[in-house]
Amino acid sequence: MPESQLKQTPLASPAQDVRNLQQNSTAVASEFRAFLAKMEGKSPKEVLGAIATSGLGKSFFTATFAFAVATAIFTVGPYFWELQFGGAGNEVGEMEETAAAASTSAEQPAANPSPNPATETPSDAAGVNLNNGQEIVDKLGVGDTVTAPLNVNPLESASDDLLEGLD
Repeated sequence: MPESQLKQTPLASPAQDVRNLQQNSTAVASEFRAFLAKMEGKSPKEVLGAIATSGLGKSFFTATFAFAVATAIFTVGPYFWELQFGGAGNEVGEMEETAAAASTSAEQPAANPSPNPATETPSDAAGVNLNNGQEIVDKLGVGDTVTAPLNVNPLESASDDLLEGLD
């Protein structure tokens, strides 16, 4: 092909694009006819052998293996790197341990502990009873239904101009 035909500008002219498509389709069709003519009269084993010599199967398996190896390296590698050399993750862990130690030292036991700790129910900082899951569910409003007006479409709100004030 001459270099002028290889250099194409996209959507320069729809008529030119249609002509190029017709020429390329003709070239592909002629190559396909030549391939079929070459294969005509051969046994299926010979045809498969001719296709197998193209190296497509070998390339496919090589690419699959390389992708699997790369995925394994970039998945497991950082884990072992962190175990071996440490890094920024240790600083975060130390800060969490320091914060946990500070919070436990701040929570001193009461001067008069209850006589029977087994009867006490655990609670969080807000005083919500943790053993009563229904109380938490009710506070979160899980299962509540809210009805909306049927004549209002929330997607067609006139006040939702995202570009307002960006001048």
